[in-house]
Amino acid sequence: MLMRNLMTISAFLLAFTLFSAEKLIPRQRYRAEFEIRATKNVYPADFRHQGVKLEYPGLHLQFVDGKGRKFTRLGRGDFFNVHSSEFVPGAIEFYTGEGVRHIKTVTRNAEIRNFRIVPVPPKENLAITLDCRVSGQIRDYFITPGEPGKAFFDVTVGKIYGDLIPITGGKRYKLTVIGYKAARDMVIGLEFYTHDRGGKSSSVRASRSQIRIGGRKQRLDYTFLAPAKARWLRATMTRGVVQDYQVREVK
Repeated sequence: MLMRNLMTISAFLLAFTLFSAEKLIPRQRYRAEFEIRATKNVYPADFRHQGVKLEYPGLHLQFVDGKGRKFTRLGRGDFFNVHSSEFVPGAIEFYTGEGVRHIKTVTRNAEIRNFRIVPVPPKENLAITLDCRVSGQIRDYFITPGEPGKAFFDVTVGKIYGDLIPITGGKRYKLTVIGYKAARDMVIGLEFYTHDRGGKSSSVRASRSQIRIGGRKQRLDYTFLAPAKARWLRATMTRGVVQDYQVREVK
């Protein structure tokens, strides 16, 4: 088990510490665990996430390559929001990208302690559970707070950007979405990439589907074949209220 302990970091604006990630395995799932508290600008947990990103207290994970360059990952902000001035447990799950050598922790209006990185055992569900405390996954949304996988994300005018998921081209997968549509049909997109650095050159194919989900808390299952050259998948959702989504390989 890979564990890195971190002494407390205080930040009224920004502070960062760099962790070596040489032993992390590319395309594998890990979880950063820590304790965190806000030092200023404490917002309620059901605050509408619009227009406060420059001052919202929390922890941001940044990924750095072997040359010290910031590793921009598609579809993920890796920012953990904290709503308490007392220390509370926090966690961010992620897949390591190809070429990542270091992880940088950046705090904003927050203080962290007991930071460590641990591997996550393989799971049938490849998608990382939506967490109302982790932003970057969702833009311009309102939440009904709850534990990971239990909160409701209203993205009637916003959008959910799922974590990048490592996949194998040519295999079949099933997407499951739990939620309900807004005034119009929910729109669910599947985006396939050859690598996780972004850019038009990495895109293999993007598909958008108009999904009709009647009533509340309905389940939608959609089976698809990954393009032959695809190595990463991102699911997006908008025009609805989403509780969670899952991606599983079809054996």
